[in-house]
Amino acid sequence: MLRERCLYEQPTLLDKEILYDEIPSTMILAKQYYTSNMIVQGKKYTVRELLRYMVSYSDNNAQQLLGKALKPTNFNHMFMDMGIGLPMEENISQFSISPRDYSVFMKTLFNATYLGQAQSEFALSLMNDCTFKEGFVKGLPANTKVVHKFAEWDDTKSFELHESGLIYLHNKAYLLTIMTRGTTREKLPNVVASLTKTIYEQLGKLP
Repeated sequence: MLRERCLYEQPTLLDKEILYDEIPSTMILAKQYYTSNMIVQGKKYTVRELLRYMVSYSDNNAQQLLGKALKPTNFNHMFMDMGIGLPMEENISQFSISPRDYSVFMKTLFNATYLGQAQSEFALSLMNDCTFKEGFVKGLPANTKVVHKFAEWDDTKSFELHESGLIYLHNKAYLLTIMTRGTTREKLPNVVASLTKTIYEQLGKLP
């Protein structure tokens, strides 16, 4: 049984307010091409609000602000509990994770085996409101329920686009994680969408 941490140790954590001041220049802030709503410097946000900006709107500023407030021990414990190798803070830009390992996070939320039922449902609700429509959503029939999160990375030599989520079909949830890398950024969303469409069509043939 995975250990339940953080939110149970700090039950009021989601309501804690954090001021969005200047992000330290030492922090690596990945370039974003697919943006939505973003936090405004000088304003205070609750952790709950920052989680929505980070997950639903994929705001890297919100992610960095949460990172400043998060205890490193909680972050490290989570990776250890999941059985996944720890990213090294001094070389975070070189950290990589496999689709199988990344899928563990989605699986534990779906099964509510780490945060508990209420907090897992809250996390999934944030992904249900994800505003990114160029990958999974583009490859699925209209109105298909999908709970998903995408990520992008640009290291000047190549571009990466990844997406993971739960796709609902015939009252069942199917976990899908697709990771792509290429030299032409504009092509990758269509690759994700095409693969999603093919997989969904095959799932539809299952009894």
